[in-house]
Amino acid sequence: MEYSEYQKIFEMHDHLLFRGTVTTGMGEGQYYVNQPGYQEQFREKLGFVPFEGTLNVKIISADLSKIDILRRSEGIAIKGFERNGRTFGEARAYHATLQNLDCAVVLPSRSHYSEIMEVLCKYSLRRTLGLNDGDLVEIRVSLE
Repeated sequence: MEYSEYQKIFEMHDHLLFRGTVTTGMGEGQYYVNQPGYQEQFREKLGFVPFEGTLNVKIISADLSKIDILRRSEGIAIKGFERNGRTFGEARAYHATLQNLDCAVVLPSRSHYSEIMEVLCKYSLRRTLGLNDGDLVEIRVSLE
């Protein structure tokens, strides 16, 4: 990585900007978001109950290294729990905005994806913003 790229990353003390394209996920986000053990924590720690699903954004390759920076920052701990004999893993959440809408980014500890960012919002982001697969979006993620 070039010095100028490092400099750009570390000059952003309070947030990181991610660019990516909207993509359809495997439907897992909806299942997890609707779990009462997560919903209670989202309401308490993020200040909203999310719409029943996540917006999946495939981060462009130039911004992928920022995900590691995000993973190393503190974030908001979402605790794992057990329900009906099944274990649900922990995650970290970060306040974010997408086109001036308050939302949150969730990074599960266990995930199938490394380039997909899951975005939670109290609204359906696809419907509210008229987003379709392939649309380029910018997510501003708070580090505070």
